[in-house]
This record gives sequence, C-alpha cells and structure tokens, in this order.
Amino acid sequence: MDPLIKTHESYNDYYKQYRASWCRKTGLPMYSRKEFETIEKEGLYTITRAKRCKVQIDTTKVCAWYRRPNGYAPMFKETNNEQV
Repeated sequence: MDPLIKTHESYNDYYKQYRASWCRKTGLPMYSRKEFETIEKEGLYTITRAKRCKVQIDTTKVCAWYRRPNGYAPMFKETNNEQV
C-alpha cells in the first residue's frame, strides 16, 4: 500500500492534508508537537521543515505522520550526503 496515494479516502484536497483514518491504516507512527524531541532524535522532517532547515530528505519512503491543524503531513528521514 502506497501511503502517499491521494484518493478521497486518504487525502483532503481542501486542506492539502492526509486524513487521520488513512494514517492509522498505514500503521506508521503518528506524532504531534508534544513528541518533538523524539522527532528530532529520529531525524524526521516534513517537507516544509526540511526546506526551512536546508536538509536533504528521502521523499520516496514515508516514515511517520505529523499532526497539523486540519490533518496529517508525511514525515521523511534525513539523507546522509557525506562527501569525501
């Protein structure tokens, strides 16, 4: 099952957020502002936060969901771009 599929069941087009019922079905962790320390420890970023922090993320694999006012946003792991 692709967690980022945008159907009426999974995605709210008006708010541009994923629905809670869909996020629960994926079985991925669901975080809110209260768990921010855990989010930072695991290196998870939403697309917006990654752009703001200038961090590269792997957007091919959703690792968790982050609670927003009108739904959930996908979270991704930071990629390690180590240059020698």
